[in-house]
Amino acid sequence: MVGGQWCATSNESKIETPLGTFVDANSEQISQAVAAAVAGNYRYASSSLRERQTLLQYMVEELEKDKLEIVEAYQSESQLPEGRAMGEFGRTLAQIQQFITLLETGEFLQASLTTNVEGTPDLRKIMHPLGPVVVFGASNCA
Repeated sequence: MVGGQWCATSNESKIETPLGTFVDANSEQISQAVAAAVAGNYRYASSSLRERQTLLQYMVEELEKDKLEIVEAYQSESQLPEGRAMGEFGRTLAQIQQFITLLETGEFLQASLTTNVEGTPDLRKIMHPLGPVVVFGASNCA
């Protein structure tokens, strides 16, 4: 899936897992995924903190709706017991909630304003989103 659209691949590197068959992305698909992430970042970076809170809260609600299915898939892929899977699910929701709290306070922006320095203009500083980060990780299924 790239930019919300399923895409076919000619890559023959198939991986069979308990969850189904997966095919490695080719270079073109990786480039498309990065371009879609960059495009999405512009929209996200220009959104208000309230809009970001709403998005994250919506994600929590949707994850909760599919909790059992997500936990079952996690157990199938990882072979870990239900208690561990439920703990990881809860930890993930707690982390998202922490991000929501950070958005409420705005402290992560580290906004500062230096004024009244004779002969110099005001100095204003605020943190801005840098953009997408690509993370490659190992799978428990291969």
